[in-house]
Amino acid sequence: MGGVWLRCPYCGHVWLYRGNKMYATCPNCYRKVNVEKNKVNGEEAERLRASVPRRPRDLVEVLVLADYGCVKRVLSELGVSVREGAGGLDTGSLSEEVAEKAWERIRKECMG
Repeated sequence: MGGVWLRCPYCGHVWLYRGNKMYATCPNCYRKVNVEKNKVNGEEAERLRASVPRRPRDLVEVLVLADYGCVKRVLSELGVSVREGAGGLDTGSLSEEVAEKAWERIRKECMG
């Protein structure tokens, strides 16, 4: 399973992206990230992951702990267009307000 390490220029989150698009959605802040411009090598990724405070409710953690169908339903009800692909869920860019509403509902409704 390949992929490229990316660092979000907005929130600093570092993650392994396995998609094949020009832009990826940061699983921490939901902003669009240019894949080519924000690649980091594996060694740098590990250093950055250790130095950047991790938001405890990032999307990867939620999808592991939450019901996947429920997450998709909540996002859909909030008017977020959700596409599934090789890189996981792609929600496009979300405003901070919509992202906070989504997190609140997902925590309450989808995490058992």
